[in-house]
Amino acid sequence: MYTLIYKSQFSPVISLVDVDNIHTVAQMRNYNHSITGCLYFTMPYVMQILQGQDAYVNQLYANIQKDSRHHSVVLLMAEDHPTQLFPEWSMKKVSIRSEKTYARFVNIFDRAFTPGVILDLVAIAADNQDW
Repeated sequence: MYTLIYKSQFSPVISLVDVDNIHTVAQMRNYNHSITGCLYFTMPYVMQILQGQDAYVNQLYANIQKDSRHHSVVLLMAEDHPTQLFPEWSMKKVSIRSEKTYARFVNIFDRAFTPGVILDLVAIAADNQDW
């Protein structure tokens, strides 16, 4: 399954309502292109996992790179992955709220990408029921 993971930072003017709107639109568009994934955020940090047909995922990422609602977009991974991580979600939203999860997420955000990051992100999504 083609998998793309990136991180970025929201611009200072983004609100939680804006994030909800981004999530709602992403769910619909991703569903129409058979893209699945998860959006992780805690202001201002964002990470996203996208999976699907490589042409659709790469086009979506190109659009994300041009989106002025965030900056400092860094591609962490773009390759085949043996597992579809979120098969039931066109876009799951994980709002990082607890102090423990915040520390865990920021640690993932700040460190160099390794395959273990995927496992950490999936575990955070499983632990967080805010979607």
